[in-house]
Amino acid sequence: MQTKQRKKQLQHSLKEIEKLEHTIKLNNQECESRIAKFKQSEIYNKFHTIASFEELKEEDWIELQDEINATYKNFTSRLYTLYPISKIELRICLLIKADISTSNIALLTGRTKSTITSARKKLYEKVYGQKGDAKMWDDLILSL
Repeated sequence: MQTKQRKKQLQHSLKEIEKLEHTIKLNNQECESRIAKFKQSEIYNKFHTIASFEELKEEDWIELQDEINATYKNFTSRLYTLYPISKIELRICLLIKADISTSNIALLTGRTKSTITSARKKLYEKVYGQKGDAKMWDDLILSL
């Protein structure tokens, strides 16, 4: 009798797992769709093609932040729960999230490449309380 009951429980568990797998698959597809839409947006393309930070307006930064928040489910709020970051630190994080290279982040923020690398390392250290490198910070940002 216990064997039948155990088999029934296992079948039920299997059905639950299949439902969860289906839900995860749908969520992943939705996420991939949002990311694809973001990467085709005007603001994404603007930040990837602009030649100088002087060409950017405050509205451009706001639009980039809004698009990233819509794409990555309140990215900025989740970032602020880690550490209270400055405006320039937020901009660096937004650009990392938008797949902008370190050289172009420097260009778009009017800073040097070494300043950007240093800021990323310091952000990691502030959040984790231990030494880390810039890539470790990037990995965290890309995971949010």
